[in-house]
Amino acid sequence: MRTTTAAKAAAGLIVLVQLVTAQSFEIPLRKRASAKDLTPEEFLEERIRDHQRLKNKYGIVEEDEEVIRRVNKLERRSVGVEYLAGNDLSYYGSISLGTPPKTFEVVMDTGSADLVIATTNTNICGTACTTTAPYYDISQSTSALESGAPFGIRYGSGYARGTLVKDWVGMAGFSGMQIFGACDNISSIATSSDQVGLLGLAWQTIATSKAVPFVQALWQNGSLSNPVFGFGLRSLVSQDVPSIRSVVAGGIMTVGDVNSTLYSGDLNWHTLSDSGSYWAIPVDNVTIGGTSIQMSVEDAIIDTGTNSIALPSAVAQAIYALIPNSRVVRSSGGLYAYPCSQTVNLVLTFDGVQYPLPDKFFNGGVISGTGGYCLGNVFSLSSTSTSNVWIIGTPFLMAYYNAYQFSPPAVGFAPLSDSNSALEKGPIPTSGNTASARLSGTGASPTGGSTSTSSGSGTSAGAHIATSFKLVLTSLLFGVVGVVGLI
Repeated sequence: MRTTTAAKAAAGLIVLVQLVTAQSFEIPLRKRASAKDLTPEEFLEERIRDHQRLKNKYGIVEEDEEVIRRVNKLERRSVGVEYLAGNDLSYYGSISLGTPPKTFEVVMDTGSADLVIATTNTNICGTACTTTAPYYDISQSTSALESGAPFGIRYGSGYARGTLVKDWVGMAGFSGMQIFGACDNISSIATSSDQVGLLGLAWQTIATSKAVPFVQALWQNGSLSNPVFGFGLRSLVSQDVPSIRSVVAGGIMTVGDVNSTLYSGDLNWHTLSDSGSYWAIPVDNVTIGGTSIQMSVEDAIIDTGTNSIALPSAVAQAIYALIPNSRVVRSSGGLYAYPCSQTVNLVLTFDGVQYPLPDKFFNGGVISGTGGYCLGNVFSLSSTSTSNVWIIGTPFLMAYYNAYQFSPPAVGFAPLSDSNSALEKGPIPTSGNTASARLSGTGASPTGGSTSTSSGSGTSAGAHIATSFKLVLTSLLFGVVGVVGLI
């Protein structure tokens, strides 16, 4: 079994941890209903806010003063408005934290690399909604180790500030000590009132905490059957859900393997442009209605935590120039509208492989009172700057099974199977339970009295060790980053 230096050091300290055969597992994902209960004007305002927060995530500064004034005004107006908790920004699933383990719902985000959890006395989804899920309480976990080191990060949906903590983290049977940001100062990093955090799935090199991300650590210490994880995301548009307040099954995340029953044909693998940072791959070409815009990029970021296809200003302009009667949405910071009656055939090409985007995923929703104009899901990342960041978010990823391979580093795509019924299954657990949801797993089962997400009872090995040696080993343990192994 291959281990990192950190994992070996941790294994030497935590002697009661038992490593077992590498395996894979699946967890169900959830998603909030699309915002169909909003008026077109409210919906547009929400997307303008979302887009500005996406720029924050990637460090893109808005330069248009009129846009800044409008966004600030919208943020002030959002106070007390409930609908922010009901947008369709993200897919989320369960992890467990602490000893005894408690379940928490977190956004699955391939566009960031830190685990961030809200602690007591904060509202993770902002002033516009009320968080109903229990928070992570450091004082209630016998295995928590506080470093006192400050932590702060910007996200597409806001910011998070707090301190670095080390505690047991589990996901569907995998558990280990993990450093993460325990934050009591948070603004809108979640999109649902039952979410309390975000699990970054990108590479350690971009982690603000410098910690090895949870899934990357599972791969590095040999706990996974295969060096890969994948998503089958359920495609949801506003008519698919009964109410804005509904939480529905959002698909399946597989770790340690891919789920070939969810896609047709073979996965096309695309080598990373810069292995070890973002999941970024080259885009060879973009066409609209068969006409190329004659633009490409070496490193388009594949981001499950973004609900748009966000491109440089010149690229977005070239795309909409090929859509008759499309126009810029004034003071929106990069949004475009086009006639709802217009069918848009957008095709992205990676490594010579063409990936058509179904028209329904290009259509971001009606934004005019008469129903004549719809929002395009291709946004410009800046009104005036020359930023060359390309971000491929969920409008594209809902159409294709998407997989992320650690070695050799690559991203894979394949068309989703014709039947989407498997993505509509799975339990919808509630944060605060003593066990995380698990659909299935292969290989050896977790054993012993571990802090496993598949078991909510008993005292873990980690609890005994952390309780006995917490004072003496705090400094040393904070030098050991990542997951010890599968328990």
